[in-house]
Amino acid sequence: MTVKAVKVPQREIVLTIDRITQIGRQVHGVCPGFDAEAFARDVMSDLPRLELKERIARTSKALHAHLPVTGAEALNVLLRSLPPTPDRTVRNLLSDSLSCVDEAQ
Repeated sequence: MTVKAVKVPQREIVLTIDRITQIGRQVHGVCPGFDAEAFARDVMSDLPRLELKERIARTSKALHAHLPVTGAEALNVLLRSLPPTPDRTVRNLLSDSLSCVDEAQ
């Protein structure tokens, strides 16, 4: 008996409605002025028909539209909203990079 692998499109795994809602909650958790519900509505308006690249662009535009801060402050909010990772090295590198941005301003 041969088991046939079924290929699931990345868009069905990476940026789902549940993931968009989770992103909104995480960002709101570190930035109370961020309207997670409005963000999710904007992103999900026609999410099922979008390909992965379009979903990423839509999510990025909605984050930009709904974050009450810009520039380095927005980057800081997004970095702090990321879930903990087993390897904090990546996050530490990003934080160091952000510190360089702050010092340059």
